[in-house]
Amino acid sequence: AAILLDVSNSMDGLIEQAKAQLWNMVSTMGKAQCSNNSTPQIEIALYEYGRSSNDAKEGYVKKINGFISDLDSLSQNLFKLTTNGGDEYCGQVIYTSLKE
Repeated sequence: AAILLDVSNSMDGLIEQAKAQLWNMVSTMGKAQCSNNSTPQIEIALYEYGRSSNDAKEGYVKKINGFISDLDSLSQNLFKLTTNGGDEYCGQVIYTSLKE
């Protein structure tokens, strides 16, 4: 799975709630069990978009971390993100995350 988080100004006031809801979904996925009681291997990537200081050549999209199974590291990276202005290129972040 990949988390694509909008960090543009439109998320001011909503970013903390969004991060908490995303983390709730991630932690629920981390507790998943298969029907044979085995634990599935879950890897999650994290991207931010909507920050004008990110590289224009990359569509203002920045990969925070590639696919990892270390949910503690993912949590640290997710909760460090803040809003910082910019335009929301949703299509670009979807394309980039699928390509990578």
